Amino acid sequence: MKTVLEHDYSKVRLQMKRIGSLVLFVCLGVAGSMALFGQGANPELEAALAYYNRGVANGSAGNYDRAIENFNQAIRLNPAAALAYYYRGVAYHMKGDFDSAISDYDQAIRLIPDDSRVYYNRARAYANKGNYNRAISDYTQAIQLDPNDSDALNNRGIVYGILGEYDRAISDYDRAIRLNPENSRFYYNRGNAYLAKGAYDSAIEDFETTLRIAPGFVNAMRNLELARSQRGDRI
Repeated sequence: MKTVLEHDYSKVRLQMKRIGSLVLFVCLGVAGSMALFGQGANPELEAALAYYNRGVANGSAGNYDRAIENFNQAIRLNPAAALAYYYRGVAYHMKGDFDSAISDYDQAIRLIPDDSRVYYNRARAYANKGNYNRAISDYTQAIQLDPNDSDALNNRGIVYGILGEYDRAISDYDRAIRLNPENSRFYYNRGNAYLAKGAYDSAIEDFETTLRIAPGFVNAMRNLELARSQRGDRI
């Protein structure tokens, strides 16, 4: 039986604000958007903001091609529209066009170099492409900008695990768990790292904790059985 890592690379973090489990395709709200796009005096900037807002609406609805067209227009009217590059990158990312996403994230970083979200998303794009060293570099930058980002720590841990650097992976999962102790995925991923190291007692403890938090976590059930078998328990 193979261990199963809880990869999150198919799910792009669209932004920081969450309502329950819903991740919104919005960023700074109207005030923040106005601050970045400008308002009032310049009709082109007002038009750019209008296209940007349409892009956000279409992206929220899953209409990524239309969103990209809207962001194209916003960027044409305002080439310094950092959020338009960022969210066009998100739309490309959701379509699986990781090269185009990375290109837009690059431009967004040039315009807003201190926003951890852009590094986080670019890390995911690099991970999707199998460029794990670049992914680690971007996750590290995201963590430096936002040390409380448990998701970035978890995902960097996953990448370390893919590279066989289990101790570094466990260190990242430890930090993620301290920040968010009720997230079942973090215990599950740490359990997999312990299992890969042959630390079966620790792996079993983490898989049991995973199932306490998320009783229906099928892969955790399977890997718990595997860890017990490897330890020599009778199933």
